[in-house]
Amino acid sequence: MKKRQLLLLWLMGIALTVMVNETKGQSGNSSNGKEESPVFLLVEEMPVFQYKNCTSTNSSFLLYATDNIKPPKIECFGRIYIEFVVEPDSTISRVCVVKGLDGCPDYKRTIEKRIASMPKWSPGKQRGVAVPVKMIMTIDIDPNTK
Repeated sequence: MKKRQLLLLWLMGIALTVMVNETKGQSGNSSNGKEESPVFLLVEEMPVFQYKNCTSTNSSFLLYATDNIKPPKIECFGRIYIEFVVEPDSTISRVCVVKGLDGCPDYKRTIEKRIASMPKWSPGKQRGVAVPVKMIMTIDIDPNTK
């Protein structure tokens, strides 16, 4: 039991550290004029995404990506790392391709637009309150997949 309590305290410390580090150096205003809140990486209830009949957030995200993100040319394939924030109002913001497709630099904007226009998520919650949560997901682009 004591090990569980220590683990929980350690995880809460990481979440607090992440929250503090995310707010350092930020002006407090985003480009869209909304005031930015501290962003969590780990919360008690992580955001949930439901797409079509998928049962998990990961499978829903991958199916959404497969349905909505197509390679612009046959030479564009590989793994994309993308991060975004699920806001308390269930919208997606602060979308950024961390690692994109080499040789397809213009495709980055297309991916960011598709992710930003995703259907609403169920927001993450900390202590029962909806909070912004940063998600980091991967998308595999394969020109042979329909």
